[in-house]
Amino acid sequence: MPGLENYSVLVDLYLTTVRYLSRVVVQRQLVAIVLALLAAGVLTTFLVDWGERRYVRWCWHNRRSLLTANAAHERHRNLRYSLVRTGAIVLQQLTFPLIAVVFLLVCVVLFNSFGWLSGLLSRSIMLLFLFTLYRLGIAVLYVFASRRKAERYHRRLFGPLMFVFIALLILDRLSDLNRLGKVVLFPLFDSPITIGALFLATVGLYFWIDATYGFQDVAQRVIVRRSHLHAGSVEASLTILRYVLIGLGIVVAMSVLGFNPTTVAAITGGLSIGIGFALQDVLKNFFGGLVILFEGTVRPGDYVEVGGKEAVVQKLNIRSTVVRTGDNVEIIVPNQDWLSRSVITYTGTNRRVRLRYPVSVPRSIEPGEVFQVLNTTARRHPQVLEDPGPSVSVANFTGANVDYVLTYWVDDAAKMGKVNADMRLMLLKAFENEEVPVS
Repeated sequence: MPGLENYSVLVDLYLTTVRYLSRVVVQRQLVAIVLALLAAGVLTTFLVDWGERRYVRWCWHNRRSLLTANAAHERHRNLRYSLVRTGAIVLQQLTFPLIAVVFLLVCVVLFNSFGWLSGLLSRSIMLLFLFTLYRLGIAVLYVFASRRKAERYHRRLFGPLMFVFIALLILDRLSDLNRLGKVVLFPLFDSPITIGALFLATVGLYFWIDATYGFQDVAQRVIVRRSHLHAGSVEASLTILRYVLIGLGIVVAMSVLGFNPTTVAAITGGLSIGIGFALQDVLKNFFGGLVILFEGTVRPGDYVEVGGKEAVVQKLNIRSTVVRTGDNVEIIVPNQDWLSRSVITYTGTNRRVRLRYPVSVPRSIEPGEVFQVLNTTARRHPQVLEDPGPSVSVANFTGANVDYVLTYWVDDAAKMGKVNADMRLMLLKAFENEEVPVS
């Protein structure tokens, strides 16, 4: 265990913080800061609600011009919408910090008029200016990126980065960061773990992992756009590269913590064996997902049959595939199932599918009449292809009935259910009109 002298910096930090917060001049400024931030939050909420009501009222009063705008005004309307959207995003992001800065400036003026110290208020204003620049960058991100991606980068990358930056600035005012970083917390595998090493390893690894996701996203879009490579193959290759980079980041983090190469190799080998045994199914689905992406066996938009249900592939993940049935039910299919089971799928550029409908008619009915009714009815359906066109054949003629099969094609497998349902109703009405009994 580290000696007590290692914790002297932590004790000094605690005592410095207590002494700093116990000063009346500091408490007075902290109260002013809290009140200013609360007032800025309330005023921002009021202004945002007021702006939304004004915008809704304007849209209602100008509904006729918005709805009746012709093609000549479409470009102008789109430009106006883009400008309004950009302005709304910028104002939404900057309203709170700017109002907070104004309130804090008022507090500084009041404190100076009373002869009170206002150093903490001034530093808070500087931090708010930095926060304003950060919010401006977030606004630009929301303008040029989709809302989903902007929120992801905001919450997982830029937000934590800003938090770490402000925390380091505050700690630097209260203590010596160099001395604080050298404090030994505990030994691990004969290696002393210091606060600085632990901070760099954990925070650095977090941002490194998040950066690999951003790298994969950007690289995939650039490569797919500028090359003729299959999107699935590109995604699979970049996914493998991302995991390699994550593994490299883990090795670097262990080195920062002070582990020697032998210890790192031993830990990596032990973890690999343990994870391999504990997560066999997960690894199977992972490599199954890579195979699917490389080969393009299943793609988003494909019509497949899963568990006897017809569904459309919505999203391909590295571990599982999300499909949606005609009942709007999402089914999570492990990727290994696509490789270990026989799955009916319609892929590629030719998505045409052949459908068959059996009909049993008494022998007394002339076959030519049955052929004509089936062919004519099938050709009346708008989704049935003319090339290849419908055809009728005799499947069986044992007993008192003759079994006919109507064969027809549709251009998309996703239309099978609706076309089959329509065809049953149309044939039923057609045979009733011809007074032909069917079974």
